[in-house]
Amino acid sequence: VTQTIASSIRIYYETLSHQPRAKNWLPSGLPTYVPVPTGVLIAHTEIIKPPKHWANLAFNLKHWSLQQKGGHFFAFEQPQL
Repeated sequence: VTQTIASSIRIYYETLSHQPRAKNWLPSGLPTYVPVPTGVLIAHTEIIKPPKHWANLAFNLKHWSLQQKGGHFFAFEQPQL
């Protein structure tokens, strides 16, 4: 047993927990705009699918792709894409 459950669920706790947020924070929890050019791939069976509008508010969105196959581990499930 690897004893890594705490580190594996940390991202979910931090993302979904109800921590006080500063005024004007985006729903994704980002405090400011991220100017780095960003691409997003949303897999068909992904559990959390953020609206493209949120991504446009939070990032310098250059690419948005909705895929019909694959899930949370997209690169592993669809290596040919």
